[in-house]
Amino acid sequence: MKITARKDSKAEGGALFFTGKPCKRGHFNSRRVSNSNCLSCESTQNRDNYTKTPQAHRDRTAKYRAENPDILIAQALRRKETPKLQETKDKNNQKAKENYANNKEKINEANKKYALKNKERISYHGAISRLLNPEKFSQQGRKSYLNNKTAHAERGRDYYQRNIDAIKEYKARWVKENPEKVRASSWRRKARIKNAEGSFSSLQIKNMLEAQGHKCAACRCCVLGSYDVDHIYPLFLGGSNNISNIQILCSTCNRQKSKKDPIEWANERGLLL
Repeated sequence: MKITARKDSKAEGGALFFTGKPCKRGHFNSRRVSNSNCLSCESTQNRDNYTKTPQAHRDRTAKYRAENPDILIAQALRRKETPKLQETKDKNNQKAKENYANNKEKINEANKKYALKNKERISYHGAISRLLNPEKFSQQGRKSYLNNKTAHAERGRDYYQRNIDAIKEYKARWVKENPEKVRASSWRRKARIKNAEGSFSSLQIKNMLEAQGHKCAACRCCVLGSYDVDHIYPLFLGGSNNISNIQILCSTCNRQKSKKDPIEWANERGLLL
């Protein structure tokens, strides 16, 4: 470490300085510019305090994480974007892989014990990691599923059987709270059956409703609270499932139109000569 006076480090905007001399406890380490504390002494004191009141420390940490997610995410991003730290991380990962290969059973047993004692900590760091590396976790998830389809299916069936009432209650509540998404999902399913290209979302349907003034595209009656999503050129006749082929109709007009060609239906209603 380079010897630097406290006043010089402070003038440069640094957080640490190093005198080249041991602290009163004999540690040769950097000190903080803010209070001249030795980092080794701080680390020892923090460990002692944690040993005395571990739960209080966990509670404070959990509270800080809950109240400052933006700060923690920004810190994680800075660490990720620092080349030197990334190099160190790669070296440590390589060492960890080699160590795991030589001590697989022992490490697995230790990991199980750690996981049981630190569920909240693992969950928090997992959430941060997934947020910073969405593509990596998505690829890992797909790879895991493809390599363990049977196991995934069995876990899914087992979870469903153990939580069947809660799942049914959640589905019923979701359907009631998301009518637009339910309609969009229904039409996507019909489009898949007909092998029609394209898709549309519940947000696009919501925007279309507003563009039509919440009125039926045919008879112009109000469709607030009750409407049908219609394919202008029916899927039955080879129409696409793109939003450009969609219109909002009232239930009566949609039943009358059914699978008819739009020109044919317009003739029936006397709109074309």
